[in-house]
Amino acid sequence: MFATSSAFLASGIVAGCTAAHHLSTAPPEPAGLELRWQQPIPTPEGPESVVDAPWLAVGAHAAFVAGPAVGLMSFDLTGDGVLLWSSSHTSSRPPVAIGDVVVTAADTGLAAIRQDRNEVAWRAGLDKAPDGMFAVDTRLAVVTGQELRMFDSRGSQTWQAPLGSPPATAVVFDSGVVFVGLDDGSLVAIDDATGAVQWRFPLEAKPESLGAAGPRVYLSASNGHLYAFDKAGSAKPEWDYAKIRAIGAPVVDARSVYFTLLNNILYAFTPGGGSERWHLSLPNRPVSGPMRIGESVAVALTDGRVIEVQSDGHVRRPAAAPNLPASLTLQSAAATPDRTRVITVTTAQDQKWILMAWGPPKGTRP
Repeated sequence: MFATSSAFLASGIVAGCTAAHHLSTAPPEPAGLELRWQQPIPTPEGPESVVDAPWLAVGAHAAFVAGPAVGLMSFDLTGDGVLLWSSSHTSSRPPVAIGDVVVTAADTGLAAIRQDRNEVAWRAGLDKAPDGMFAVDTRLAVVTGQELRMFDSRGSQTWQAPLGSPPATAVVFDSGVVFVGLDDGSLVAIDDATGAVQWRFPLEAKPESLGAAGPRVYLSASNGHLYAFDKAGSAKPEWDYAKIRAIGAPVVDARSVYFTLLNNILYAFTPGGGSERWHLSLPNRPVSGPMRIGESVAVALTDGRVIEVQSDGHVRRPAAAPNLPASLTLQSAAATPDRTRVITVTTAQDQKWILMAWGPPKGTRP
């Protein structure tokens, strides 16, 4: 009896040790986004030169900052963010990186500068100053008043569509259709090839942000509701979630549509039914909407940090806390086209501007 019990106990110990061994050899969870590099953005001298932070645009190989105080600057994304070139070109609106150019705006029209060097690739005249510019693949959508114009990669205008109201959201593109929410509280869909309006319908409140993927278009509105609509143009929402107002635009992956809200919470909903999958309280105020990074989403926070959240709502922790300057304020953030990094513009305590790149630890992920 004693021998049997001893054998049973020994086998249990061996099994326990084996299980513990398996646990101890399990691969560790990959570390989250870390601060890969930071570079100062040359800042004008003197107290009278303290102005708004420059705008940010991100291309495949370079990040661009632009503004009245800095002109246009290009920083290398393939290395440590060194300044590649600077230009006296200024932009009255946030620049847009498309194809191999970065497009700037002025009262007289558009100027496209080659991304790899300070050289004008093309210019396009406008009869009025642009109110906004947006990338549509390698093309450019330009808002002027209550009209939307599409330009190809060589700067030729391909169509012009009357909107009937100024835009209230970004212009978004998916599956051959351009979508935009309007200030009069409506949503419009425009054929990407011809500029013809496919449908238009009123909303319950003015739209504030917009995203499109798969069979649906998603938006947040000034009444604090989150909506999903069928792209076929039905005015009845597929789902309507009463929350609070959102910060930035939603993004969509295979499992969820994600919104960041003014209560500092990141929400994930099922794209079709709209049921809440999970929500996560963020450690600080988001600056923009969530961004797709690999299989995760990234959220840029006002205090300068960028955190990575997996599709199940789990925060992927960095290997070490980032060494950030004191009293940092994040101004803008954008993901790289390949969704491997997030680039940010921040303002330090001394009012100096800093360009930062956040990504996975070197050698751990593509």
